[in-house]
Amino acid sequence: MRKNARCLTVGLNPAIQRTMTFSRLDRGGAGRGEERDIRAGGKCLDLCRVLVREEMDTVCLTVAGRENWDTFRRLSLRDNLPLEIVPVKGKMPTFTTMVERESGRMTEVLSESPQEITPEEESYFMDVFGEIMMEDFCAMIIAGDRQPGFSESLIPHMIRAGKEKGMIIFADCPGEDLRSSFISGEIRPDYVRMGEKEFLETFGGEKPLRRAAKKLSQRYGNCFIITEENGGILIADRGRILTLADGKSGEIRPFGWNDTLLAGLAQGILEGKALREAIKQGFDLIARYGQIVRSA
Repeated sequence: MRKNARCLTVGLNPAIQRTMTFSRLDRGGAGRGEERDIRAGGKCLDLCRVLVREEMDTVCLTVAGRENWDTFRRLSLRDNLPLEIVPVKGKMPTFTTMVERESGRMTEVLSESPQEITPEEESYFMDVFGEIMMEDFCAMIIAGDRQPGFSESLIPHMIRAGKEKGMIIFADCPGEDLRSSFISGEIRPDYVRMGEKEFLETFGGEKPLRRAAKKLSQRYGNCFIITEENGGILIADRGRILTLADGKSGEIRPFGWNDTLLAGLAQGILEGKALREAIKQGFDLIARYGQIVRSA
């Protein structure tokens, strides 16, 4: 393992996540609920939750609306999440996920929309980010999209700041936020996790993805871990193409499995493992923590 394996996770759109488990859902998404869980959620927090369970040294920088701050804080403390929270006005978004136990089919509903971030709140967030970056981190994971109001330049700014400090950057963020983060061959995410559809929408190209992914990873000297629609994993590593079967082709994947995969990848890389082994470590964590809710 690296001498300094501290990892900063950053999320700009956390949520309060409710999960209802049903024996069976009808076509309209209705059914009789059997179980209920509530947690501090969002990609960033789910990543942090996995790293904490793996006893990794991590801090999660995020925002939280003042109107339901107490609930979010209580849930974070329950799961021992080491959060650095920047308070913003309004409520945090609340999602309800309905899971059919027999099939694993999931339906997600937004029940509380977030309030738009103000320029003053973004400025405060950046001040906190600057202070945290003075600490001794070797890696940063940026996951999820931006809460409304955050500027388009924010994520590229954080990636630039991380690379200037020599940090390893892991990214799982959509669309223009990711595309604009590819600033140069040196200032860009080192490892990018995304789906096949996301890759095509973000960077263009056609199926099969190999040519486009190979060219992009070679140009920027980085690595893409792309989940293909057929269930496999396409790895484009600095111009090399590798494939990895995840063993779940044709099956319903566990809720939040992408976040667990990225957490395992980051953990493996920081432990000095080879890329393929680090990705396999992500799938080991998915199997270890099960399918529902706080597992990630």
